[in-house]
Amino acid sequence: MDPTVASLNAAATAGDLEALQQAIGNLHNGPSRSHDLGRALAITMDRSHVACFRILLQSGAAFNLSDTQGNRLIHIASREYSHVPFLEILIEQGASLEARNDQEQTPLHIACSGPCIPAAQLLINSGAALESRDRNGNTALHCACLANSVYLMEMLLENGARPEAENNNRERALHLACILNFQQCAKYLLSRGARPNLCVDITRRTNLHWACMMENGIEYVQALLLWGAHPDAKDKKGRTPLHMLCQRESLDVLDVLLGAGADAKIVDYKGKTAVYHAVTSHETSAETQTLILNSLINAGADPKLPCHAGQRPQDVAVHSIIKYALEIF
Repeated sequence: MDPTVASLNAAATAGDLEALQQAIGNLHNGPSRSHDLGRALAITMDRSHVACFRILLQSGAAFNLSDTQGNRLIHIASREYSHVPFLEILIEQGASLEARNDQEQTPLHIACSGPCIPAAQLLINSGAALESRDRNGNTALHCACLANSVYLMEMLLENGARPEAENNNRERALHLACILNFQQCAKYLLSRGARPNLCVDITRRTNLHWACMMENGIEYVQALLLWGAHPDAKDKKGRTPLHMLCQRESLDVLDVLLGAGADAKIVDYKGKTAVYHAVTSHETSAETQTLILNSLINAGADPKLPCHAGQRPQDVAVHSIIKYALEIF
């Protein structure tokens, strides 16, 4: 390495302003000068030397250099709370708010993924585009949801982000909150107009389907129903949320769903009832299945209705005591 460049980097590392100014003065004027200053610029940000950072920028340091993942300094400055002063300086100097790394992420994607709330606030206030999409089609709202940050989602929505934006997998933020069991995020999105009945993926399941497959998902199920989720929505195979729920140890959610008017008599596209799904589950005990059956029968389900293949629930029940109980109904 050129001794002058080595002195520059050493001064940047130490945060020695006087030595840095001397090294800048000794640096050769040439095509590599801006890049040499730019590399020193990255060092000063990493070491939190704000004054040195400013001097390097004033001396013509290139701030658009990329690392091996395509991140520019403005991406790196958007990651951490300690880098926010550097982010502010970069924005003042004209760094692009829409710079993309190798994953097509903008600085706002990075800030929302952190999450780094001050960086996100600064970027939004400076005019960063809220609907820019990364390589996976995720917007900043998707990233904030994946970071489980209600505060960031509120900030984005207050500034015009769309709650129904879809990524490349047709996933909306509400769907991500559901499958990740981020219930506070989900309830907030519902309160801001996210539509609960939209099908969320190629399975054609709604958010209520996914909520019924959650562990401890009762609050989310209640919120979805409160905001208008349809209890009898069908997925690609004709299964309703009740069909999904009857295969799990979730008796409290079962009461909520039936109380909201879920139809216990609906069959899926193979003619299987909620009773059929309940007694063929390997995830539930015989005791739980007995309680589920009682609830379904009280709600009007026929415990002996065969599926389209001619099999009755008692023919396929996984627990012998349930087979016997169904025979004597």
